Amino acid sequence: MRILLTGGTGFVGGHVAGRLAARGHALRALTRGKDDGGVLARAGAEAVRGTLEDPASLREAVRGVEAVVHGAGLIKARRAADYHAVNAGGTERLLEACAAADPPPRRFVLVSSLAAQGPSPGGRPLREEEPCAPVSDYGRSKLAGEEIARRFAGRMEVVVVRPPAVYGPRDRETLEFFRIARAGVRARFPFGDLRLVLVHVEDLAEGIAAAAEAPGAAGGTFHLCHGETATLGGVMDLMAAALGRRGVPLRVPRTLLWGAAALQEALAAATGRIPDLSFDKVRELTAPAWTADPAAAKRVLGWEARIPLAEGIPGTARWYREAGWL
Repeated sequence: MRILLTGGTGFVGGHVAGRLAARGHALRALTRGKDDGGVLARAGAEAVRGTLEDPASLREAVRGVEAVVHGAGLIKARRAADYHAVNAGGTERLLEACAAADPPPRRFVLVSSLAAQGPSPGGRPLREEEPCAPVSDYGRSKLAGEEIARRFAGRMEVVVVRPPAVYGPRDRETLEFFRIARAGVRARFPFGDLRLVLVHVEDLAEGIAAAAEAPGAAGGTFHLCHGETATLGGVMDLMAAALGRRGVPLRVPRTLLWGAAALQEALAAATGRIPDLSFDKVRELTAPAWTADPAAAKRVLGWEARIPLAEGIPGTARWYREAGWL
């Protein structure tokens, strides 16, 4: 199958490109020309220059493809409008290009996020059909992207996947948590240790490929997460152990988190930079739980995450060290 991949120069997209190529698909990748370390070239992808802001380049990119895997998006931004412009507006422009193609792609896979559905009430694993209540601007923009995609369901098969926090080789976001763990610090929140599910990027890439292929997936929404529930403190302990450290508990009150975010937001406003710790991130960190039920993905896609944290965290730490990132 000929597949257009967006976001292929990013962390998750690079792994998806490799997995789709390994499964025998012919890849086309929409790219701004950003250096991806040769990931797309190794996957044999045909690079098409363009952006989600440029409808003409999108029309060219979707021409002749049978499926689209849309993984491009913003995970950090200064303003809600910036998230919405890319995660909702960019998705809409891409879908419009697909709908205008002759013939249109048969399937459109949207890589959304668990943030679009929101935290888990009472810590109970969420099912896909339960109401969405995102708590962050990022989550609201991803939910808007989902709603836009479903409007096109009459013209192509739309599949939505919702990964939780993703980790693994080449990830620069989780790297910051490894650096904190290396310093021997384990954050402890007096308002409760965050309960969460994660997914290793290699498992996620398999799940996204399955969403592009599985005949029964059309119209579905799927949580692509590991079945094990962890705590943030437990994950930090695993990171510390993988780096030969033992985490020392550090009490972090809610007011300190909000204060640090306020300082970062103020500095960002003055310098034009995107804050590392934003109000958005604090709203997500102070939620009681981010847990989800992956049963539908196993039943419909034939997919199940196989890399447990006890294996994936040390493997990621090893990759960071070998790459010189730690």
